[in-house]
Amino acid sequence: MGGTMSRDKRFGSAMFDVPISRRQFLAATSLAAAGCVCGPIYGFVDDSTVSQQRVKDFFENNLVIDGVVQPAPKGGTMPVEPGEIKRLTGINTAFMTITPARIAEFAKTVDDRPDRFLLTRTADDIDEAYRTGRYGVGLYVQKDFNLTDGLDQLQTWYEQGLRAFQPTYSEVNELGGGSLDDKAPLTPLGRDTLRLCEDLGIVFDVSHCGKRTTLDVAKLARKPITANHCNAEVRRRSTRNKSDAELRAIAGTGGVVGVMAINCFLVTEGKATADDFAGHVEYLVRRIGMNHVGVSSDSMLDGLNKADIYECGPSLRCYERWGNVAEALLGRGFKEDHLAKIFGQNFKRVYDEILI
Repeated sequence: MGGTMSRDKRFGSAMFDVPISRRQFLAATSLAAAGCVCGPIYGFVDDSTVSQQRVKDFFENNLVIDGVVQPAPKGGTMPVEPGEIKRLTGINTAFMTITPARIAEFAKTVDDRPDRFLLTRTADDIDEAYRTGRYGVGLYVQKDFNLTDGLDQLQTWYEQGLRAFQPTYSEVNELGGGSLDDKAPLTPLGRDTLRLCEDLGIVFDVSHCGKRTTLDVAKLARKPITANHCNAEVRRRSTRNKSDAELRAIAGTGGVVGVMAINCFLVTEGKATADDFAGHVEYLVRRIGMNHVGVSSDSMLDGLNKADIYECGPSLRCYERWGNVAEALLGRGFKEDHLAKIFGQNFKRVYDEILI
């Protein structure tokens, strides 16, 4: 594109009407169109961090879904005051990583605080959390499992509350290749696992899967799949980031890629800024379309992480990170209806189809 074109013109809505498959718009929804009424309104804790009033208004009046975030600050505990997580971060609901052994225990913890939290077993639960000002918690298993003896465990985990599952992590396992092996295919057991997840209503996620396994899953999937926390390999070369072919394949199922706020997967040196994050979002939008991009902290609630190498710069290493990213996207010419998709509606569309 010509260098003289304005940002607003470059980001006209027509630019994002990328040709897509028949599955990409199934169950597309907007809470606003459905007449949803929000619960209490909460602002950001630091007005100096989010300077534009329209950004604050956006987060107060829109469903915000974080692909993966642990709902506690580093070294702390989950905020338990009603609406506190929304007030601090803008987030209404998110998946959190949990080991299979703790699914039932954590589900009970959430269910025991119905005035503050809601375990999001269905897409309707996400709507309910939004309407009532509660924080919606989805349970997500990435690793620490062994399914070689059969898939009965997966059925049990679903009954306990599991709603998102990732077949591989770093290494090859019984289901396929992880992020350190790009050639290992999805195994027959992996295919059976994909089918069972689709039948039960579990989101099948490929964030850590190797290239061959990711492409195999996308080819076989009958429902949208996600990479709820990964970035673009072209922007930052890493075994954890996805090639353009993988990104297109995920979008081709109707799925969503959640750009993650992890420093070493955003930049090659220094500490990543909100604008660096916005650059990754812009790249994905150009490659796979506005309807297939989301956001993911993949960190603690305060933006901190278990290791310094993963922590970004101050504009992302804070509760207000999504406000800062929204401001950066507006500066790049994105519109508020674009933000509504990126910060919530795209993931919600997928969950509407699967979490039933």
